[in-house]
Amino acid sequence: MKKSLLVLGLAVAAFTSCSNDEVLDINKNTNITFDSFVNKGTRAVTQTTNADIARIYVYGSYGDTDVFSNVEVNKVVGTGWTYENPVAWTANNYKFAAYATANTSSKLTSNISYDKASGSLTFSDYVPTNANDLVAAVTSVNNTGLANETVNLTFKHLLAKVQFAFTNSA
Repeated sequence: MKKSLLVLGLAVAAFTSCSNDEVLDINKNTNITFDSFVNKGTRAVTQTTNADIARIYVYGSYGDTDVFSNVEVNKVVGTGWTYENPVAWTANNYKFAAYATANTSSKLTSNISYDKASGSLTFSDYVPTNANDLVAAVTSVNNTGLANETVNLTFKHLLAKVQFAFTNSA
């Protein structure tokens, strides 16, 4: 009887010790994703809305590390925003800044700078065209817990084409 209990105990120990299951924190949504909203803060002639923006240009960093540097992010109808060479989340505090030039969707190169420390964009010597306005967004995401949330970019109008109508009552 003692011998069969000993064999049974050894069998149970062997089955429980040979498990290959390991519990890992698996990051299910590893890539940084974006969502956008355009704040309607002006009464522009050609008011830019979220539907008008086909692409945005994103800067992003954590600490001294650049994650995005004027990267083109394109809207794909029905699926959201996409970009080449997806970037995976890491456990850090991120700062993001983005801009769009509305329907023209042109990339700025020489008259824009991004400050990693403050997460701000600076537009110097920007000459607007006669087409729509310039919108920009700045936000931060604390991803130290690997929440992998979508980066919500709330764009605000920086420049807008406005039209004034005067009437002479004299």
